[in-house]
Amino acid sequence: TDNHFQLRTRTPVACIYADESPLEQMHFAAVMELMKLQRYNLLRMVEPSLRECIEDTMGNLILATDLERHDTIVAAFRLKLHEWTNTNPNTVGEGVGKGDDALVVLCMLMKAADVSCYARREDLYSQWAVRQQQERQRQGQLE
Repeated sequence: TDNHFQLRTRTPVACIYADESPLEQMHFAAVMELMKLQRYNLLRMVEPSLRECIEDTMGNLILATDLERHDTIVAAFRLKLHEWTNTNPNTVGEGVGKGDDALVVLCMLMKAADVSCYARREDLYSQWAVRQQQERQRQGQLE
């Protein structure tokens, strides 16, 4: 199912995660729960302040996969692109990879990867489109 289905049918997931990006929030919560287990805690050796920063970035990247945020993410990236291309030619690219700029780029990369199915070979894309249509039909019947 998708977020629209979750919200329209008031599923427990939608209720728990405050009606905003419920599936993405659930995915992030699941990752954080897994990371409580020693064998899955990839950040156990990282100092707390850096770990918090990494976890924050992970959350933002997972939220970037919500199609409701697509226009906002693309607009932020375009704005940064405009800023980067209209700076002093001697400093172009210096800010890329730092702070908010890095997060904008990472979110755009996550967005590109998330919707990459549209760029696949036609035979693969067609298979994916048929499966997606079948899922939406099942979802419509549940609604």
